[in-house]
Amino acid sequence: MWSKLIQAGLDRQREVFNTHKTRRDPKKYNPSGISPNVAFTLWEDHGGAKNSLLPLPEEELELIAQLMEDIGGEELLEFVPHPFAERCEDAFDSLNLTVFDFTNVWTIFEALLPLVFEEPA
Repeated sequence: MWSKLIQAGLDRQREVFNTHKTRRDPKKYNPSGISPNVAFTLWEDHGGAKNSLLPLPEEELELIAQLMEDIGGEELLEFVPHPFAERCEDAFDSLNLTVFDFTNVWTIFEALLPLVFEEPA
C-alpha cells in the first residue's frame, strides 16, 4: 500500500511537470515556451530537437543484466514475498477506492488489516 501511495504521488508530480508550460528562452537549444509533453510529441513543429541520449553497447547491457541477477534480480525490487503481495493487492482492490492519497491512507490501512490477515474462506 505504501509503495502504491508513493508511486501515485510520483505519477502526479510527473504529470504536473510534463504538462506545465516552460518559460520561453530563445538561447535554449531545445524547445521552450511549451510543455515538455508538447515538445516531445510535436518536436518537429517547435524547431526540432536533438536526441542527446548515448546508446550503451550490447556487452555493457549484458553486464548490467548479469550484475542485477547476481545481486538478487527482480526480487530485489519487491518489498514482500509475492504471495503476500497478491493477497494485499486483492484486499486493496476489494475496497473499490475512488480517492487514495495522504489524507485517507491511515483509514485505508486500518480497513486493509483485517482483510489481509483474516483466514481465507
